[in-house]
Amino acid sequence: MITLTITLASITAYMAAGYYAALRNLPRAWGKARDSWYGIDDTVRTSVKGQTIAMFTLWPAYLTLIFASDRLSRFVEAADPEVAAEKIRQQERRIAQLERDLGIR
Repeated sequence: MITLTITLASITAYMAAGYYAALRNLPRAWGKARDSWYGIDDTVRTSVKGQTIAMFTLWPAYLTLIFASDRLSRFVEAADPEVAAEKIRQQERRIAQLERDLGIR
């Protein structure tokens, strides 16, 4: 009886975590589907349903992949010399604007 209770509680906890992970992933799934399927409503809905089912059932692996992909994207973007140069230019413009506002230059 205790084994059954622990098993049911484990399954319930796994499914609850998958449910909440799927809910949190819905905006991302819609964005990804709309970017992939240009205006085909049935295909977009099918893609979102597939992503939601995958998140609901395989959430530990799916969340790990999403996290790793997001972190890798940040590292790749940070290593882009054009992006870094643009950030430096924006900072220099902002510093110059602040100096003008304060009457330093």
